[in-house]
Amino acid sequence: MLLCDKADESKRLGDPLSSIVTMKDAFKLERIAAIMIDDPEIDLQPSKGIMFKSAAWIALNAGMSEESLEMVKKGLAGNPPQWIIDELLEIKKEVTKDDNDGAAE
Repeated sequence: MLLCDKADESKRLGDPLSSIVTMKDAFKLERIAAIMIDDPEIDLQPSKGIMFKSAAWIALNAGMSEESLEMVKKGLAGNPPQWIIDELLEIKKEVTKDDNDGAAE
């Protein structure tokens, strides 16, 4: 999350390019962490869902729609608690909304 904080700081300081690059770096690390605990043999919920939700959110904020949806899909796999399902579906809705907004421009 340190990289996300750094990305937010760059954005506040008027450097959106640095913000996006740093957010993409944060996504790469969060994705790796989520995949490392994605073991179908062991039920690691809610940790698994939380990690994929975090990766999906970071990808969304980095403008990485496809990657965000991939993380949502992985986060919904297995048996996550309902509150994680709700949050993942909210991220999916945001990605879809953003994609539709971009298509209209």
